[in-house]
Amino acid sequence: MSKHHQYFWLCLWPLLAGACVSRDRNVSRVSILYMSTSIETIISVSCEHFDVNLAKDSLIKMENFSDNSQIHHFMSALREYTSPPLVNHLDVRAKAFIYYSTGKISSVCVDQFGDFELDGKYLGVSKPLLMFIQENCNGFK
Repeated sequence: MSKHHQYFWLCLWPLLAGACVSRDRNVSRVSILYMSTSIETIISVSCEHFDVNLAKDSLIKMENFSDNSQIHHFMSALREYTSPPLVNHLDVRAKAFIYYSTGKISSVCVDQFGDFELDGKYLGVSKPLLMFIQENCNGFK
């Protein structure tokens, strides 16, 4: 690698690392609505209908996270995923709302296998995200 390339990466790396950290700093809290994975539904539950339909039947539980270390752990898990090409819809079992200090709210929907979508766009499978929900949401196993 030439000296110019090394210099470029030395200058760019702190900016990229800072961007990742600042995204976490902009998050004020994360709320996760979830249901027990042992509950079976007749049809697949979509992200749009998860909190609307299941809340009526009191099947949804909720956990809130406002501690900076928990938020950082959640956001880090959200960024660690792989993209398999075959999944095109989810049978949602958890829905997280990310509340930013700017007023923006993002939603993340997850199935029981770790497949997830962010703001309506399917991204892939995140085992770290699934593990975060399993470890922090009682009854989601």
